[in-house]
Amino acid sequence: HFHIRTTSGTTSDPVIAIQRYAPFWSTRYGDNTSVVACYGQRSLRLFQALTARMQHGTHPVHVLCLDAEDIRSGLGALVTTYAPDRVQGHVSFIGRVAADLPRQESVQRIHAVGERLSEGTEDLFRTRFPRARIILDYLSVELGGIGRGCEQQPLNHYHPDIRVLIELHEPDSEGRGTILVTKTYNAVTFTQFNTGDSGRGIHEPCACGALFTFE
Repeated sequence: HFHIRTTSGTTSDPVIAIQRYAPFWSTRYGDNTSVVACYGQRSLRLFQALTARMQHGTHPVHVLCLDAEDIRSGLGALVTTYAPDRVQGHVSFIGRVAADLPRQESVQRIHAVGERLSEGTEDLFRTRFPRARIILDYLSVELGGIGRGCEQQPLNHYHPDIRVLIELHEPDSEGRGTILVTKTYNAVTFTQFNTGDSGRGIHEPCACGALFTFE
């Protein structure tokens, strides 16, 4: 009923957090039934498997969980036979997996987190998964979800999650500063948590109705 999450400790405490297990990914699968989870860590692979097991929906969800040891010859044939309709995970690890795959026409959605999506990686995603819609979310191990990608915005642009306050520390002449986050996560309130990431705020209404966007 519990899982342990660890961080590098370079941005803030705690380095290790023990949390009650909550399948917050379960509602994210939507109508997808065959998911490839690309996180590169065995602990996160297990987390995705537990999430699928605890999924409460109208249909079963099958999850193929990959870590670094799974990137080897034969992976392309395995994934093609599996015919996933969704790929999710860290941007860089999805890229490593995609580099070893032929075109996957079955994939409808890519849900990527953890890193900025470069133009080269975006081109790779669109080449390997030509029918897929790309969704990027911004999160951290310590805080969980921070920002959500929006189809009305370019990639790498986010709207703050509900009850999340985004501030920029010591912005430069272009308005770019260190991203500070205030939110409550797993009954712990973080105030001006330093993510270590640099960002810029856009104070213009989005077509979706959101009043603030950051990149």
